[in-house]
Amino acid sequence: MARRIQALGQQAKLISPQLVRLFVQGNKNDFADAQAICEAASRPSMRFVSARNEIQQTVSALHRIRESLTRERTGVINQVHAFLLEFGISLPRGQAIIRRMPAVLAEHELARRHSNVVACALANKLARIACAILANGTNYRSKQAVSAI
Repeated sequence: MARRIQALGQQAKLISPQLVRLFVQGNKNDFADAQAICEAASRPSMRFVSARNEIQQTVSALHRIRESLTRERTGVINQVHAFLLEFGISLPRGQAIIRRMPAVLAEHELARRHSNVVACALANKLARIACAILANGTNYRSKQAVSAI
């Protein structure tokens, strides 16, 4: 938005949210936020930040997406560990054991149907997450993220 305002010949001044937060009074709401922004902007010693260019914004977005996918992968791994504990299978922590899931399930006495369901669900989910992490331009949304929209 700041780039568009500057393209129209206007001066855009951006204030870091951490600096504005110091001026928020009371509960967080739109009115209190607007009041804090006005108070912060009126200070002569206020430090303004420069607008990001498109490349900086793109890199920042990719980092946020990758962090989100990494958190989701960790959640899936933890969920699989919990499911296996329900069947009495205790595995070491970490994703290394998850990569060897078919061999691990073959070692334990699970009904064939259950091991296939767990292995297929895990492999499918982790493959989609890994593919999305590796593909820079690919948008990946979990079922929870899609249903929240």
